Amino acid sequence: MTTVYQTFLSTAAKSPASAFLHVESVTAVNYGIESGDIAWADAVKRVERLREAFAQAGYGHGHRVGLLLENRPEFIFHWLALNALGVCVVPISTDLRASELKYLIGHSEIQLAVALPSSHAELAAAASAAGTTMSVSEPAAASFPRAATDRPRFDAPGLETECALLYTSGTTGTPKGCRLSNAYYMNAGRWYAALGDRPGSLCSVRPGQERIITPLPLNHVNAMAFSAMVVITAGGCLVQLDRFHPRTWWRSVRDSGATIVHYLGVMPAMLLAAPPGASDRDHQVRWGFGAGVDRKNHAPFEERFGFPLIEGWR
Repeated sequence: MTTVYQTFLSTAAKSPASAFLHVESVTAVNYGIESGDIAWADAVKRVERLREAFAQAGYGHGHRVGLLLENRPEFIFHWLALNALGVCVVPISTDLRASELKYLIGHSEIQLAVALPSSHAELAAAASAAGTTMSVSEPAAASFPRAATDRPRFDAPGLETECALLYTSGTTGTPKGCRLSNAYYMNAGRWYAALGDRPGSLCSVRPGQERIITPLPLNHVNAMAFSAMVVITAGGCLVQLDRFHPRTWWRSVRDSGATIVHYLGVMPAMLLAAPPGASDRDHQVRWGFGAGVDRKNHAPFEERFGFPLIEGWR
């Protein structure tokens, strides 16, 4: 296998009826979508429909398409469909200001942005300001606007094909576009899936069994390259929240059946601030994966909630 799409199909074939994605109730209400599990087989059907629609519109190896779809399941379906064709996706944050959006559109050279209708006017204005031609489409469209140019490459997509172009925050200047290949994403998924191979590991990943919950944005490398890719690689289910909600976090964890949680350092501190309760250990979480926990909070969190926090860094 040489692409993320091929890895997805291979994993889906092992347990097509089991859950691939879970939309928990808080996220479902905030997004106005249906809650519950989405099976691997159902996801394959959605991805294949989109792949065919993008292919018919002329998108292919070497093109780039922007995705402004928040943390919705549609982001993953469009990403996989475009990856099948060798199209690089450019995730777009909902928090970008007009000047930042103008820069990203002009710099990335995306030909199409797939976005919710509420963002179409802003995207069109940014493209006009950048002096570039870019179409905009809804994620549920039956067809997509025709690609403005022929596909740049005619070879089959492979390991070195651009999978995603992710932009840094730009705190020290204009954002840098990080060109990440299929190999990068696939290696991230394999590395994560193999964490438990070491004797005495606290962070094993059981193939096809884990339900991984994350509130982190899909336009960031953590959620896209690690949370999503370990599920695509090892099977199991991704519980992608719209964002972190401290008051409903444990309800989401319990109701979704999450077994691994992803966090940022501020999250444990906020959860510890709530009064202790009898339900603090009423969950199925085996371990948490993140970075930046304050030293004074690490042990108290583990003792109170009953699972280890595994800190990562790069």
